[in-house]
Amino acid sequence: MDRQEKIANMEKNTVNVEGTAANAGEDAEKAVESRKTAKKRVTAWKVRVKNNPGFCGIGAGGVQFANGKAEVHSERMAQWFMEHEGYEVIKQ
Repeated sequence: MDRQEKIANMEKNTVNVEGTAANAGEDAEKAVESRKTAKKRVTAWKVRVKNNPGFCGIGAGGVQFANGKAEVHSERMAQWFMEHEGYEVIKQ
C-alpha cells in the first residue's frame, strides 16, 4: 500500500468515526428527550386503608403506609389495591 492509499484509508476511517459520533449525539439527545417526556407522564396514586385509618407499616408489594395512607407510582400496584377490598385509591 503506497502513501496515497494510506492517506485515503485514514480519511475514510475519520469520516466514519465522525459520522458515528454524530449519530451517537443524536441518539443521546433523543434518549434525554424521551426521559423528560416520561417524567412528565409520571402519575401517582394515593392509597387509603378504609378499615384501619391508623395503619403504619408495610403493605402489599412493599408499599409503606403511614397513618393509613400511602402513595404509589406504579400503575400495577395501584391496580392491585383497586382490585382488593378495604382500600380507596385516588389518582393524582
